Amino acid sequence: MEAAMGLMRRIHPKHTDTALSALLSLMPEHSSDLLSQVDQPLQVGPEDEGTARYCLTSTVMLSLTTNSDSCGTFSLSGSIRRQMSMQLSMAEGHLCNMGKMIEELEGKLQNSLDQVYFGKTREMVCTLRPPAELATMKLPDS
Repeated sequence: MEAAMGLMRRIHPKHTDTALSALLSLMPEHSSDLLSQVDQPLQVGPEDEGTARYCLTSTVMLSLTTNSDSCGTFSLSGSIRRQMSMQLSMAEGHLCNMGKMIEELEGKLQNSLDQVYFGKTREMVCTLRPPAELATMKLPDS
């Protein structure tokens, strides 16, 4: 497995699909391990009795920088990676199934960005630099 992953790291990104297919045909017993290690946006598994197994991986990279006289310099960056697997009916076709999965995962990623990055950042900034109107208000005792 380690040798296979070493080979995949050295392959030009344009040839990843071809190399991965070749490795999967050479090592079918390690297919799930290989597929979990290689970042592929969408995979459709073997079809079986009118259903197919889909595995969707999505990564969002965030970089936010501001520099102003009133707020100073602020920089926030990071990434979130999520993976979703589903067994879905083929009645509506691959395209409809993929669209539903992409919409669902996109919503989850947006919520994660809002809660993790923006929510926590807002909480920290308000703690460190409370807005003027909050500074004059008396906070209740905990």
